[in-house]
Amino acid sequence: QGMIMMNIETAVGSDIDTTREAVEEIFTIVEREVPEKKVAVIQVGASGGFFSTAASNRGSIQIALKDLGERERTDQEIIESLRPLVAGVPGAEVRFSSGFGPGGGAMSSGLTVSIRGYDLEQGKELAVRIEEIIESVETVQDAQVSREEGLPEYRIRVDRNRAAQYGLTAAQVGTTIRRAFAGETVATVLYEGQEVDVRVRFRDDDRVSVEDINRITVASPLGISVPLTNLVEMEKAYGPVSIDRENQQRVIDIDARVSGDVRSAVNDIKSQVDQLAIPAGFSIVYGGSWEDIQEVIRDLVLVLILSMTLIYFIMAAQFESFRDPFIIMFTLPMSFVGVIWIHLLAGTIFSAFSGIGLLMLVGIVVNNGIILVDYTNLLRKRDYDLTRAVVAAGRIRLRPILMTMLTTILALLPIALFGGSGSELRKPMALTVTGGLLVSTVFTLILIPVLYHLFESRREKHRLRRLAESGEGQPRMDPAEQGVEQEVLRG
Repeated sequence: QGMIMMNIETAVGSDIDTTREAVEEIFTIVEREVPEKKVAVIQVGASGGFFSTAASNRGSIQIALKDLGERERTDQEIIESLRPLVAGVPGAEVRFSSGFGPGGGAMSSGLTVSIRGYDLEQGKELAVRIEEIIESVETVQDAQVSREEGLPEYRIRVDRNRAAQYGLTAAQVGTTIRRAFAGETVATVLYEGQEVDVRVRFRDDDRVSVEDINRITVASPLGISVPLTNLVEMEKAYGPVSIDRENQQRVIDIDARVSGDVRSAVNDIKSQVDQLAIPAGFSIVYGGSWEDIQEVIRDLVLVLILSMTLIYFIMAAQFESFRDPFIIMFTLPMSFVGVIWIHLLAGTIFSAFSGIGLLMLVGIVVNNGIILVDYTNLLRKRDYDLTRAVVAAGRIRLRPILMTMLTTILALLPIALFGGSGSELRKPMALTVTGGLLVSTVFTLILIPVLYHLFESRREKHRLRRLAESGEGQPRMDPAEQGVEQEVLRG
């Protein structure tokens, strides 16, 4: 789609000026190395589009490229040329994605591996190991763990036994600490016609260091003030910037971009992840483009089966027979062979758009079969014998079948052969219809007459046998034979 997104991250806790310097340095590289750039948008303090969450250590560069006909490199080639250059920018980590989604966010053409479990430490360790596995796959780049670590914090643990000696609970101790630093609303006043909350907390100078925490005292129900140091234990640590949840479970997402076949990449990752010792209570879910692919495949298979079923029963109602539609439907598997070989020949991957082309192909192939079988039945009603009816129908209906095939293929050739912006989406559909129709037309002209003759000859033999056994009537003769018999009678 001619769009490249560069998500830039500096160290957790970096101020916005530091992030701005890194983003500007990377943009200088883009200006120098990407002459195909048409428009670039720089964002500092957030990344991922206009609806992203603000963060002082994040930034992004969105690049709109010239039309495909005006440049020699694709977006993927530009990304690969920029990757080693921006890797040298100190203190900055850059991840690329291509395409552009609604709301200004770039779409990653890859997958998401979700780690679901409660324990934060075990989840972190498992995420690190799976990230290493993902990065070891050649076709996968820009792996990123959603849960960021490194946010400095003080962890305060209340000694419940000591607190109980003074008649205090952990909740009372926590409330005192929160009131001192975060503040507490104690009243509401009317100021210039508006209600304003009055919030009470320590002064700014008394909320600077860990010593200020130690100076807090907690009022005990026993009537004494207990120093906080007698009730808690403190340690300096680094915790997650955010904790995400899905279906009431803590989740860590590892996003990555895949070049080429997503299925092969997921199979490689799965084979290595299955060898890991997954802690109890944790599960691994594969999503992103892989989840979309699975859903699309299920939908396409369901729609394909439903469409073939509907076509069969409609033809059965029109032909007033279950046998003739069955003969026509025999060409559908043969058309799938044509779809496979043209994708192999063109070096393209069967995509969702190929599946849409497959649905179109089903209707076109069936139409050709209907033309042939319907005319054969018409000749049979005119008292043609079986072989003559099949041969005559194939000869007379050859032109309309070829016209249907050629007009469809010639109309799709420009889409299948020529490139342009967005051609990656259109080509698979055109190739599917073209390859399937070429092969199915050959089988329509050869396989359907053979099957028709086979089924009808057997049915005719059964009919003649029943007549012979019952002694009713005589078998129908060829019109030419009937003419000879009439001449003999007249003589």
